[in-house]
Formats: sequence, C-alpha cells, structure tokens
Amino acid sequence: MQSRGYRMEKFKDGGQYWWNDDTDTCVRVVIANGRYASVDKVGAGECGHGG
Repeated sequence: MQSRGYRMEKFKDGGQYWWNDDTDTCVRVVIANGRYASVDKVGAGECGHGG
C-alpha cells in the first residue's frame, strides 16, 4: 500500500484504514491468512479527514 502512496491511519474492528493524500482516498483493508481479503473505498472521515 505504501508503494501506491497510502499511509496507514488506524486499525479498527479488524480492518486497516489507509489514506492517500494525492487522491484524498481512504480505503479499508482486511487481511486474512496473510493475504488481502478485501480492499474497499470508505469515506474520508474513516481516516480522520474531511467532514
């Protein structure tokens, strides 16, 4: 994720929340068995940005 311009903002309820400053995008990443199980775009507020 870091190589794609994201930085991890928090870990909550089994998900990692990553923010990208260039695109103002927040994504929730869930990892299971050492692999990405899901990557979903969520609201900027989930990463502590926006309103």
